Amino acid sequence: MIQTILSFLLLWLQSGEFMLKQDLMKDAKILSGSSVFISDNTHVSPTIKHIAHDLQLFGLAASIDLGKATHTSENRQGTAIQHWALPEGNIRDLYQVDLSIVTDTIVDQHYLVKPSTQQRLSIDSSFRAYILVAENGPVLYYLTELDQGLLQYRIGEREVQLNYPNKKEGLSDVMPMVEAEMDQLLKEFTKSTYK
Repeated sequence: MIQTILSFLLLWLQSGEFMLKQDLMKDAKILSGSSVFISDNTHVSPTIKHIAHDLQLFGLAASIDLGKATHTSENRQGTAIQHWALPEGNIRDLYQVDLSIVTDTIVDQHYLVKPSTQQRLSIDSSFRAYILVAENGPVLYYLTELDQGLLQYRIGEREVQLNYPNKKEGLSDVMPMVEAEMDQLLKEFTKSTYK
């Protein structure tokens, strides 16, 4: 309960603040200190250098002056969505999506030699995604988990996923739900007249 209240308080404190720059710095620090398996639909042997090059594009987007942008925010069943509409420039819409998932799971552990046991797991994951819609150019998408780091990004048709050897407990269980939610939002936000 306290975790949930803290998550909502954190979202409220960050309301109106575009957090991409902070997330890029956090994720770069995590990536520099760990090994990672990279899945990329356009490179046979992707490397951290490929990711670093791609993230420069997101870095440019993070530095956009939002002073003239129109900002709106909404909450959809626990998903906080912020939107900045820019009156000029190639990137016209910036979306920041905050999603917090808290799950309680009971895991049965079966052993050959000793009796089975049950273990209760409480999993708290906070995700933040960015969707950047350009007037002329690819849609940019970036997904991070606040503790784990960068999980995936897309630049147009290019999709890159990162898997860490020390994956946060329970992350694999909630990722299908997160990916489905983000895919739905991507479809909704990219139905625009800019294409």
